[in-house]
Amino acid sequence: MMKLHLLFAAACLLLGLAACKPTEKTSLKKGAYHYSQNTKSVEELRKIENRMDLLFYMYCGEFTNARQSKARSEDIAYSIEQDIITLPIWQDRTGEYWLYTAWFKRGMPEPLTHGIARLSRDNRDTFRLTFYQLPDHTNAEQYAEEWKKERPFEHLKPKDLLHTPNCHNFIVQRDDYEFELIPLPNGEACPYYISPTRQYMRYAAKISLEGINQYTEFLDSTKQVSFAYPRPEGFELQRVPKKSEK
Repeated sequence: MMKLHLLFAAACLLLGLAACKPTEKTSLKKGAYHYSQNTKSVEELRKIENRMDLLFYMYCGEFTNARQSKARSEDIAYSIEQDIITLPIWQDRTGEYWLYTAWFKRGMPEPLTHGIARLSRDNRDTFRLTFYQLPDHTNAEQYAEEWKKERPFEHLKPKDLLHTPNCHNFIVQRDDYEFELIPLPNGEACPYYISPTRQYMRYAAKISLEGINQYTEFLDSTKQVSFAYPRPEGFELQRVPKKSEK
């Protein structure tokens, strides 16, 4: 990844560094692969009975902050229009749940920040989402086309990934179709240097059928909060309806 990992592009938003995606999608020929093919529509999500499968596929898909960026166009923390694409990967690894996320700003073809995460069960009622850096993550072009591939990262294995301590979240289910990512306890934070006032972050979010609301906190060198996306709105990413083949 060109920065730390999948859900950390909110930090890049503050600096205007989020990556870019084409504004228009071309129609697909019958039988052609489309990146949304392995994700689920809202109708399909409602049919999933297994809680872990439901959480996994609710996290996957395409999301945009277009509505919020227009409504808060005078606030730099919200005004840059962004999209994220989260896709299942390594689906041949039975019993494991791996996903890849890329962040984009409309108008350019490649993501600037992206990464991989693993969803696992922590106990009966709690899940864990662990974030990883890609190997050679400072090479901005090496993985830029992976999101377009039918089998992304097929040349990599989990052992190739890099993990930073405290870069994970616990997840609990709050309602039938709502999950909450909880920050680490005791003030722990994920090391993530952006500037002298933003050297750590605590990621938190709500996931629903409508999309993802992020409540990320950025911390300085003493782990004091220097900026946060406040509840209940947070940084709002609406789910984009799944595209069908044409």
